[in-house]
Amino acid sequence: YRYFPEPDIPPMTISEEWVNMIDQEAPEGPETYRKNFEDYGFDEDDIDTLLEKPALCEFVTELITKAPEGREKEFAVKVINTPTLMEGDKTPEQVVKNILDEEQNRVDDQDELRSVAQEILSENPDEVQSYKDGKVELIQFFMGQMMAKTKGKAAPQETIKILQDLLSE
Repeated sequence: YRYFPEPDIPPMTISEEWVNMIDQEAPEGPETYRKNFEDYGFDEDDIDTLLEKPALCEFVTELITKAPEGREKEFAVKVINTPTLMEGDKTPEQVVKNILDEEQNRVDDQDELRSVAQEILSENPDEVQSYKDGKVELIQFFMGQMMAKTKGKAAPQETIKILQDLLSE
């Protein structure tokens, strides 16, 4: 309750330079990261995931600088949803390179995918009938068959569309 200067501690003078130096050396706060991620168009769930995991947040922040322009969010979301991409102490540069290599090997030729899909559907008439009878979760079975036939190189979105088109005929 009595306030007086501590006699054993000398008065301290804090210069403006010292304050500025500390400000520059201090890491970015969560608000800054949140704003940066919002600027890239991340949804709230992804931002919350990143802010809850500082190591992932730092990794994704670095990855964004290495990703091709205009595709930063796509690459970051892929890493958030597939943490195995970072296994083995990979750097953001290596992850970006791996994603780009994977895309180059992807089969996205509509005619080729349609041909493989027709082959799979003709090999599985019972599953096709079950799908048409309302067992729509079988689309995942057909997707798995497509990935097996193409050795995992079928472009997922195009493949699903083709399968749905063929199954609705």
